[in-house]
Amino acid sequence: MTIETVINNLGEQLTSKYNVKEIFGDNVALLHSTNFGDLPVWMVLSESSITFKTKLTDVNPETEALATKSLMYAMASNDFPQSSFGIEENDGVEEYVILGVLSNDSKPEVIIQEVDILSANAIDVMETFFQQI
Repeated sequence: MTIETVINNLGEQLTSKYNVKEIFGDNVALLHSTNFGDLPVWMVLSESSITFKTKLTDVNPETEALATKSLMYAMASNDFPQSSFGIEENDGVEEYVILGVLSNDSKPEVIIQEVDILSANAIDVMETFFQQI
């Protein structure tokens, strides 16, 4: 299965809410939400799962401790269901990310629900925790 196959299987359920901006090889697509302010969401296909992720903000050494505490609170609070948080490096820059993972056997409506929840959670986390940082 390729990312293009997954996107085609999701059909209008996906394209009514997300623009497929670019497909990278067989496993990665960049989506932009039409419901969440053009939020970029990466869709990554592996042998057994589909991961959705988006950047929250760059890691700033001056505010890293506060941002990390905020994310730890967010994870513990259960206010952001179905989402995990992490730090990834992208082109030499560390970034806070939010992500969600599903089985690639998930039903289309579950996949759409996951990307919708991730997008909403990303906006909520940004508004709740990162505006002050």
